[in-house]
Amino acid sequence: MNPNIQPLSVLDNVAIREILVKRIDKQKHAVGIVVGVVEPVGRRVVAQGNLANGDARTLDGDTIFEIGSVTKVFTSLLLADMVNRNEVSLDDPAAKYLPQDVAMPQRSLNITNTPHEYFDLTAIDASL
Repeated sequence: MNPNIQPLSVLDNVAIREILVKRIDKQKHAVGIVVGVVEPVGRRVVAQGNLANGDARTLDGDTIFEIGSVTKVFTSLLLADMVNRNEVSLDDPAAKYLPQDVAMPQRSLNITNTPHEYFDLTAIDASL
């Protein structure tokens, strides 16, 4: 672990719930949210709201959600954390972390020599 990295202080359950109530009940940014916290002393879950509009089922740590774009956020946070811990480097090829019997997919499309038909540049607003 990188000695220059200070551990984050994590809010307690009451503070987390206050944030969730604000986002869900007051600001209407979501119908329901589940927050999982993993700390050296253990794990905890704070949930607020319902599964969906018109669905009264409450949420907990076992609630199954559809994945979406939020997985990119988790992936990038995990990667940043691993870089800070010197576990990986952003310059490393992805294949370095795959099992030996797994081949990296190869892409033949090269942006520098791609025919212009692949891109519809006419759709770009000229005023930009």
